[in-house]
Amino acid sequence: MVSYKLAKRNKQFSDDDIIKKCMSDVAGIMCPEQKTKIDSIALSRRTVVRRVEKISDDVMSPLKNTSKQFLWYSLVLDESTDVQGTAQLLVFILGLDANFQLTEEILSVEPLKNTTGKDLFHAVKNCIERTGLEWNNMESVTTDRARALTGKNVGLLKLMNDKIKAEHPSHALVPLHCVIHQESLCKVALNDSTLLIQLSMLSILSEAGSLITSSSGHCWKI
Repeated sequence: MVSYKLAKRNKQFSDDDIIKKCMSDVAGIMCPEQKTKIDSIALSRRTVVRRVEKISDDVMSPLKNTSKQFLWYSLVLDESTDVQGTAQLLVFILGLDANFQLTEEILSVEPLKNTTGKDLFHAVKNCIERTGLEWNNMESVTTDRARALTGKNVGLLKLMNDKIKAEHPSHALVPLHCVIHQESLCKVALNDSTLLIQLSMLSILSEAGSLITSSSGHCWKI
């Protein structure tokens, strides 16, 4: 429980020593007969690390079992930096099985020492192989078009395509651009007057075209 709380709140694993001392002091006052049991609880840093890793494996186990049933899957990649300044790669997955059931989950958060295309590729490669996914079942990859992701020579997408082509020559990876990022670019490029005109047009279309009556008298929503 202590390890779970530390991980959930992104606390340092070294905080376990302070927690144990607080628990021991409280037990000494509230229930002295239980103080010996509190003092015997293993809360060293290494112990907490092992327990957090175990919790992570238990959380990921259902997704690993589900991902083995995917006929096709797509990845969404986003490079970011945590509060401590550590670069990391967020990997999201959308998979489809034989029963047409869609699964959308965060697959992994991979820490990065550097953010070159090769570093990103190795992070994705480790994530895919650790999860047991097949490269030839990967249909598309969505990114924000950063140079390290889409570079022509050593970009992540280029390296992923090279690996897939080497093992499965008939399969091609479809690169996609994040829609949210495209909207942000459009917002920067357009001025306020253009945006107001577009919003007015959308409002008129929404009000006037909410229902379209066909010649047969049926109403179709748009």
